[in-house]
Amino acid sequence: MTPRFGYLTETIFLTEDYMSKLSRNIQKQLGYILWQERSKRNLNILYVAKQMHLNVASFDKMEKGTFCISWRIYQRLLDFYHKDIQITLVRKNERE
Repeated sequence: MTPRFGYLTETIFLTEDYMSKLSRNIQKQLGYILWQERSKRNLNILYVAKQMHLNVASFDKMEKGTFCISWRIYQRLLDFYHKDIQITLVRKNERE
């Protein structure tokens, strides 16, 4: 029989791994949405990256979803665009 403490530690580890995947997925989708917003406003990536104090390469990767930045920078971007986040659950087969 597995000691109870070991079981709890294993459960916490799995939960943290799941949260990490969830966080990456959210950041990837958010990066894409922020890219759409920047494009809609015809803003140059160099200008926005400079406003956020990020180098252009990191900012570009963030918009593509291949680089995660701090949530604080995401919040600054949302403030810059005067936007807020609304979360909606959809069926997996309804994703874009």
